[in-house]
Amino acid sequence: MSVRCSGDCRSMEQVGEKQDFESALTRHGLRHEDFVLSVHRPVAAVNDNHWAHDYAVTVVGLAAGNRRSYVGGPRHDWVARFVEDVTHGLYGPLHTTETADDWFDGFYPQRSRSDRSSSERSPD
Repeated sequence: MSVRCSGDCRSMEQVGEKQDFESALTRHGLRHEDFVLSVHRPVAAVNDNHWAHDYAVTVVGLAAGNRRSYVGGPRHDWVARFVEDVTHGLYGPLHTTETADDWFDGFYPQRSRSDRSSSERSPD
């Protein structure tokens, strides 16, 4: 399911940031339907009637009951700032419990970890 977005969403969709945001949610085990985005150009840009490269992205975490604004644009990586906040628990507990070994075992379920050669094992 796609994250709902309001405002001037084209600004970030054109450069793939909405897709990056949705990928970050999936990587961290967060449900897309628990988030809403709102995108707006700075007030000064609107009042001066010119196009601005920067914009504000407000992320609303419905499950955690909070919101935070990030600066988007060519010189800003608001998705990376969002991921930092996620890892610090701002949007609630993370639900990822999968390890690299769990991912590997998904491809070879018939082999146990002890059956792997030493070159296949991850360093301890």
